[in-house]
Amino acid sequence: MALLVLALFWLAVTVLLAIVEVVTNGVITGGTLALERVADWKFTEVVTTPAHAYITAHAAGLPMGADAIWSAWALTGPILWLLCRLTGSSWSARLAWLLYGAATVAMVYSASPVNGRMLAAGITVLYWGVLSVFALRGLHRRPTVHVQSAPALTTALEQLRTRLDE
Repeated sequence: MALLVLALFWLAVTVLLAIVEVVTNGVITGGTLALERVADWKFTEVVTTPAHAYITAHAAGLPMGADAIWSAWALTGPILWLLCRLTGSSWSARLAWLLYGAATVAMVYSASPVNGRMLAAGITVLYWGVLSVFALRGLHRRPTVHVQSAPALTTALEQLRTRLDE
């Protein structure tokens, strides 16, 4: 009987792991396709094309290929954005988000045509600023602070005088 229970448990765990693997692969594939779709959008090509060119040009000799580095860069942005958005008080996520943005601006500036470098970097900073407004806002509201005024000093002195006079 114990052997049958153990076999059924092993079968259930194996099926559950297979389902988790299929769902994870589906989410990764869907997310990758969605990010590639956003990367091919005309408004984002000002940022993604130079960043992709920079990564491709500088990936030679690294253990990972340029496509893997590009995918990691493309997935890191939304992940950091979500971390900043969902954990509004996490300074490490905010710092990582800002450093990621600075690195993106540097890549865009470096890989853009000479005549359009400043414009491409400016557009990247503009996009980054808009995304940062929502990322750095967080879900937490600041606590309400109630300030109570202290009693007037003259009132306390008058009370002291009346007590001393009595």
